[in-house]
Parts: sequence; C-alpha cells; structure tokens
Amino acid sequence: MKKRILSALLAAGMMLALAGCQPQTPQEMLESAAAKTNALSSAEYAVAMSAQMDMGGIQMGMDIDQTLKLINDQENPQVEAVVSMDLFGESVEAHTIYQDGWCYVDTMGSKMKYAADYDEFLATQGENLLDASGTPTDFSSLEDVSVTQDGDNRVISFTGGDALIEEIMGAVQDSQGMDITDASGQFTIDKDGYLSGQKFSFSASMDSDGMTGTMDMTIDLTLQNPGAEVTIQVDDPDAYEEVDPSAITDGTEGLVTE
Repeated sequence: MKKRILSALLAAGMMLALAGCQPQTPQEMLESAAAKTNALSSAEYAVAMSAQMDMGGIQMGMDIDQTLKLINDQENPQVEAVVSMDLFGESVEAHTIYQDGWCYVDTMGSKMKYAADYDEFLATQGENLLDASGTPTDFSSLEDVSVTQDGDNRVISFTGGDALIEEIMGAVQDSQGMDITDASGQFTIDKDGYLSGQKFSFSASMDSDGMTGTMDMTIDLTLQNPGAEVTIQVDDPDAYEEVDPSAITDGTEGLVTE
C-alpha cells in the first residue's frame, strides 16, 4: 500500500515538473519581457523613426531621432525628450522636460514653460512624445512568429502585427486618420529578460484635414542600460519664459507657433 502511495506521489510530482518545464510560446516570452520592462522605475530609450510619404501627390521624407527618459513615479512622474527632426531638408530640434508640475520646452531659440499636471502635459505635449516610444502589452495579433538566438539575446520576428502598431502609434494614428497595414518587425529580449529592442515597419493610408495620402514607416527603439537609474534635471528653470500652453503646438516637437 505504501509503495502504491509513493508511486502515485512520484508520478504526480513528475507530471507537475513536466508541466512546469513546458516551453513558453513567443507571445508568452514577450508578455513576460514587457511586464518586466514596464515595471522599471526609470528608463531611457533611443528612438529612430523614418517615413516616406505621398500626400496629395506631394512626396516627402521625414527622419526623427529621439532620446527619451522616463521616471515612473506615481507621485511625481518625469519625462525628458530630446528630439531632432529632418523634414523637407530642414532640421528642427527640441528639448522637452516635464518635472515637478511644469513643462519646459527649448526649441527654435526660445525657452518656454507652463504649469500643468501630468494629464495636462500628456494632452499638450506628452502623448505625441511618448507614442512610438513605449512597450506594447498585447501581442496576440502577431503572425508568422519565429524565435532565434543571437548570443545571449532572443530575437522574435513577426508579421501581421497591425493591431500592435495601432497600440504603439496611439494619438499619432488617431490625429492623422491612419489605417495601418503590412506590419512586421522584431523584438529583442536580453539575457536579463528585458525587452531591449523593438523594430517595426509598416504602411499606412492617411486622411488628415481633408488631405489623403500614403506612408511607409520604420521605427527602431532601443532600451538603454535597462535597470540603470535615470535622472532628469532642468539646468536653469528661471531661464524659461512662462507662457500659456496654447503658445506651443501639441505636435511631437513642441514647435513655437507664429
């Protein structure tokens, strides 16, 4: 009798062990890495975006490079974005910081600031700064998923992630009336389990302010030194002129309106 009980316990233990050793699906790998990455108290990203557009028969290219710092403190969230954009052969740079209830914008030779709670900051500047720079959470739409090993990193490639791109683009997609298609890309999970790299490419049709067009876009996002503490500092708050938020557009670069 004791042997039968022991055998049953051993069999049950083996079944539990085997169940625990089942390999994760690629989506489960990504969900785990995204959860760990989103739990960071602070993070720094390097973002490169490139787009080729045809708007009403007018062809144009746009390149955006951005360094984004985030401090995920519920009581005092902080954001710093340094953006460089090339459009029509012209280069525009902007430096935006949200800290201690103030938004600071340094662009085109002007330094401006305005008081805002975090939701107001998101509404005027932050949503566009943070779009395409976050970590997605829903990977269910990915198709043709494959996993390869690159040194200590796992690289997960996919196609068919239109819904995922829509989540990433957020307010930009809504404001431009984008219909996203032909999405594909790669995620990199580092040896510590962080989602350290994200690359996307997609096409889109657009309908904005009565103008229709098409766009092909690539996004390359890298999490810098995951786990390292990030700091944000406004060098001289008094050097910024206090303005009404309406003096600054709600576009990605926070440009001064004429």
